[in-house]
Amino acid sequence: MVVLSVDHGARSGYCVFEDGKYVESGIVTLDCVTSLRQAQKEFYQIFSFYNPDVVVVEKVNVAGSKFGGTNIVKLAQLQGIVLLLADMFKCEVKEVNPMSMKKVITGNGKAEKREVAECIAKRWSLNPNNICVPVYYKKKDGIKTYLADESDAIALGTYYLEECKKGA
Repeated sequence: MVVLSVDHGARSGYCVFEDGKYVESGIVTLDCVTSLRQAQKEFYQIFSFYNPDVVVVEKVNVAGSKFGGTNIVKLAQLQGIVLLLADMFKCEVKEVNPMSMKKVITGNGKAEKREVAECIAKRWSLNPNNICVPVYYKKKDGIKTYLADESDAIALGTYYLEECKKGA
């Protein structure tokens, strides 16, 4: 069974698992969040190469979102591309609640992105700085934020695989 998990956004993370094993992960970087044609092309190539059986995506949380209305619409449009491709390739689709995923991965439903990335990196023997890239302040010491799109995609797929084990 091939599982493709996607954390959609202007930097969309993706991860591929085959028969319960990590295969590959990466980033699809778009020129802007509304580059729907570019997103379709990039994801079509991933779907064509791996031909997934299951596609795992994060539920878009409209209520109380920190991203604002315009960005939620853009994220939903990108998710729509992934869901359309999943339908075209006859994939089962699973939507994952981020808090549920964090709870399974870290034991804390409100875990920070870096904590999730570190758990995922340990689980799959990956470097956490490669899958959750620190972004530093330009004029100050210290980390400003993390680009966690790839680690989030790996976490979504890992969560799905763990839930499959429980149900088996």
